[in-house]
Amino acid sequence: MLDVHPPHEAAHTWKDFFIHIATICVGLLIAIGLEQTVEYFHHRHQARETVEALRAESLENEEIARTDIEGLRAFIENTRQNREGLRSTVATQGIVQYEWKPATNAIWLPFADAAWLTAHDSATFSLLPPEVVRNRWRVEYTIQQANQQGTDLFHTLFQVRSDLHQHGDAIRLSSAERDHLVEELTGLDAELRHVYSTTMYFIASNEIYLQGKDIDPDSLRQSRKNEAQPPAY
Repeated sequence: MLDVHPPHEAAHTWKDFFIHIATICVGLLIAIGLEQTVEYFHHRHQARETVEALRAESLENEEIARTDIEGLRAFIENTRQNREGLRSTVATQGIVQYEWKPATNAIWLPFADAAWLTAHDSATFSLLPPEVVRNRWRVEYTIQQANQQGTDLFHTLFQVRSDLHQHGDAIRLSSAERDHLVEELTGLDAELRHVYSTTMYFIASNEIYLQGKDIDPDSLRQSRKNEAQPPAY
């Protein structure tokens, strides 16, 4: 808060009056300038903290992505194993009985984006380096895609599990129900491969971001040329 005191002596002439006015104006300008300077350096400090928070979040997401890739590979292999097992099981008196093979080490975790959302809504967003905003936005777009695909994936997985046990704990299906489930597993496999591909794309773009380079077609091609592929059909 600015505190302006009136002159101790009354102004007797226009000259004195204008001197007092000028003094007050200069004092106000100095005070405002100091306040703005403090605010500027405070926002610059906040901007540096935001850049560090974004980098920390990207490092966290890198660990999540590496875990997700291994989990997705396990999901894909398990889905295909059960699909082929169901497909090859011979129906007895019109009933297919199948022992479902549970997945091991199959896990998927969503990516974090709290630091980005906080930065985007903060007053310091306009002070962030343009290259950080540009590249982090591209990483964030991939994060949103992967998280949405993961959500859709678990909806499909829930439906598959519901159809597996529609007649109770034991998997006893008619031939038509078995064929429908095989189709669902084929769709689940496609969704798993889609999430896998998006996660690998995230790893490539996030790696470039962490290196402080621009995310462009050339850098992405260079980063992705040695990436692992999902299990082949």
